[in-house]
Amino acid sequence: MTVTPLYLAIDFGSQSVRAVIFDNNGNVVLKHQRYPLKYLHPEQGFVEQQPVWFYQQVAICCQNLQLLALAQNLDLSELRTLGITTMRNTLFNLDANGQALRNAIVWLDQRKASNTPTLHWGWRLLFSVANVLKPVLATINTLQGEAFINYIAQHDQHNWQKTEHLLLLSGYITFRLTNHYVDSSANIISHLPFDFKTQQWHKPTSWQFQALAVKTSWLPKLLKVGERLGQLTASAQQELHIAKPLPVIAMASDKACEVLGAGCYRAGQLHISLGTAISVTLLNDKFIGPKAFYPAYPSLVPGLYLTEVMLPHGLNVLSEFIQRHATELQFLTDTFTYTKGQSTSIEHLIELYLAANNVTARDLVFELSKFDQVTNYQQGFVNLTSHSIFEQYVAIQESVVNSINTALKQLLKRVQCSVNKLVITGGGANSRRLLQAISEKTQRTVDKPEVTEAGTLGVAIILAMQDKQYSSIAEAVNSMCAETTVYTPVTISTLTRSTGKNDTNSEQK
Repeated sequence: MTVTPLYLAIDFGSQSVRAVIFDNNGNVVLKHQRYPLKYLHPEQGFVEQQPVWFYQQVAICCQNLQLLALAQNLDLSELRTLGITTMRNTLFNLDANGQALRNAIVWLDQRKASNTPTLHWGWRLLFSVANVLKPVLATINTLQGEAFINYIAQHDQHNWQKTEHLLLLSGYITFRLTNHYVDSSANIISHLPFDFKTQQWHKPTSWQFQALAVKTSWLPKLLKVGERLGQLTASAQQELHIAKPLPVIAMASDKACEVLGAGCYRAGQLHISLGTAISVTLLNDKFIGPKAFYPAYPSLVPGLYLTEVMLPHGLNVLSEFIQRHATELQFLTDTFTYTKGQSTSIEHLIELYLAANNVTARDLVFELSKFDQVTNYQQGFVNLTSHSIFEQYVAIQESVVNSINTALKQLLKRVQCSVNKLVITGGGANSRRLLQAISEKTQRTVDKPEVTEAGTLGVAIILAMQDKQYSSIAEAVNSMCAETTVYTPVTISTLTRSTGKNDTNSEQK
């Protein structure tokens, strides 16, 4: 009898947390998702939550997987390993006993520190005297203000002094599962004293430690992608309803896993994630950040980095517009008939209406930069007269496409790389109209992998490799990644192919 290995991938994102069981061919066996996630907002601009809440969401997802398995009479005895990917820059302060001292601050939080640590006079002199390094000082000042730990040191001195362990979300979940203070070096994307090039903590004498209110003893041990972080404790097994002490394997941040799950594993491949936030990411064999004095991030592929541009506005702009006009859009649910398996989301219904009525924005323009500055959407429009809400929707969508094109041009100029193909995943990739618009605007082919779980699939690929199912990333991607629909700047092609079949899609200079 042939045994099929199974792998548990957990993805904790900004809006949802999901637990997915894959087989070694990349097929989804079981999935449970909790959405939407609710955060606490004690003050305007604050986004936080109780630490135990994060672990509870993971536990509930895993418990429901077991219930689904029982209902479907599925045997999970071949479940071999577990991997976790999470959103970035979400900070946890724990005491010496591993107890949370305060609410965790989520990356969406906008608070800033105003009273930050002072650099040693030698560093200040160097940065101020050398003209070429003066921009570095400005970058350091920005880093210090945005660092959550500096805010805590300034405004919550009591709990800062009691801190003995400082973890990101990935490290906190790992601690709750294994009872080890350890994390993957590819997960440390935060305002912490981390060397992105060597992927280790900076030395205590570095300016990074002086700029941040962090002690070396607080930081977790870092392991490489694919290494074993520990195994499920008896209590974690009971809480997750998992029958055996699964090994927990080191992964990377959510975007890095999504890039691999989309089939991107070679230098020069470019990935766009269309989600609440939009990121434009190039896999790079050179350590080049998106702009001067900013780092490239770790990837799941050894020897490669992620040069990433995060757009200030994502598809949350369109989501907010839909929410504000929900009543006016209600008629769409009665307008279109459905076939089995067809999406009934309001976004899909809008797509159908736009196509059926050939809606354009006419001369309407939306200034995306004003999104956070206006309480009335109409103030963000230029030339708004008698335009319908659908024409307004198209104008906003066009502004998002323009911002992606601008970010793409800036990124390629920065890294001196030519790219003729874009790989796009995320919730927005379900919009054929949006993908075609990106293809037209950028004048590049767009590949859309037919996968709904790119992030967790990236986790599963590494787990399968760690389990010796594949001898290389290329072999794993070719076997586990999904078919891809191709969009061209002229028409939508019906061509599909295996993601890993092409040898290259770009040329690095």
